[in-house]
Amino acid sequence: AYYAAQAQQQQQQQQPSAPTSVPAAVPAATTAAAPAAAPAVNHNDPTAYYEQFWSYTSYYGEEAARKYYGAWSPPVGTPNPNPTTGPSSDNK
Repeated sequence: AYYAAQAQQQQQQQQPSAPTSVPAAVPAATTAAAPAAAPAVNHNDPTAYYEQFWSYTSYYGEEAARKYYGAWSPPVGTPNPNPTTGPSSDNK
């Protein structure tokens, strides 16, 4: 809502004098078009960051990911749920 109000103020400053009925309609349109909030992440869930961990491994490798994520890493030996995203040993 804050950013919508800021955008509205900027639009009003940039536009020449408009009828007073036009700005009153703008907030209703901006609230209807506002995107839905992202689902909340449970930061107390020990598996909350596993998806990001496996994504990180696809770029930097599992060892680097374990150093970066530390205690939030999956247990050692956990199979990668996205085996196609990591380096493949089939490409010899």
